[in-house]
Amino acid sequence: MVFRNHPSIPDETRKRIRKLAEKMGYVHDPMLSALAAYRTSHRPVAFHGTMVWMTNSDEWKASPHFVKYHEGIMARAGQHGYQVEEFDIHEYRNNPKRLASIMHSRNIQGILLCPQPSAHTVIDFPWEHFSVVTFGYSLQAPRFNTVAYAFYRSIRLILERVYQIGYKRVGLVLDADDDARFDYNVMAGYLLYEYQRAGALSIQPLVSKYRNDPALLKAWLEQEKPDAIVCQDWRVGDLLKKLGYHAPKDIGLACAGFPMSATGFSGIQENSKDLAAPAVDLLAAMIQRGERGIPEKPQQILIDGDWVDGTTLKKGA
Repeated sequence: MVFRNHPSIPDETRKRIRKLAEKMGYVHDPMLSALAAYRTSHRPVAFHGTMVWMTNSDEWKASPHFVKYHEGIMARAGQHGYQVEEFDIHEYRNNPKRLASIMHSRNIQGILLCPQPSAHTVIDFPWEHFSVVTFGYSLQAPRFNTVAYAFYRSIRLILERVYQIGYKRVGLVLDADDDARFDYNVMAGYLLYEYQRAGALSIQPLVSKYRNDPALLKAWLEQEKPDAIVCQDWRVGDLLKKLGYHAPKDIGLACAGFPMSATGFSGIQENSKDLAAPAVDLLAAMIQRGERGIPEKPQQILIDGDWVDGTTLKKGA
């Protein structure tokens, strides 16, 4: 129990036993650990407790990605013997210790942290009692083990496909707040690809609040005259239609990370349930190993999406 960091063992006792074990040269037997894991995996799934889906407002329900995260978590957690409950930390913003106390009294040890409503979010909470896995990059501090969609890789793969098709002037349309939420991976992928391909930018990216002011998108299209657009936000397709552009007739459109519910797009689709399963697997393992609190070296698991031909790019443009 000490080596699994079981919460029932006092800190002083844990430190004393670990010190004695180190003095004696004790190490875990990896073969016995593997055998124990094998036996556990072949037992009928028993109820192990509750994992928390921790949100920071109810805005997550408006995101098709986040809703799919939640659905995938519910399904995967059940396979590990856990049920899932939602707690909104925003409701306890004036007294986060109260929420921690509630969870601790119910012997809840694991938290799956929903992406935050805005980039660079900092959350003050007694994390030391819990195993935590978060989604994406919108939480600035503290930093936890993270499962995220591979935006950097996706945007580069999309650019490669678009140029192979035959498009010549490919521009990036990006909301600045979105890119901050993705740790600037979309912009980084685009800039590096273009500089490696041509040594310079032939089209300046549109990084603006174009969703609130479509005139910004219209002005950019008229000035830069791209023959194709790459973007992260699938709703760019609707804005183009409102401005009188139709993909792929008037302009090519390729999207990175569009949700399962958005159909017809060419690009890379994010199956958000693919992110949920490894997040739950990681959290269940952390709980079993007794890994609590803020890790010294946070890990990142990046999940690729799936290429979809769609109808918004011409064949042999």
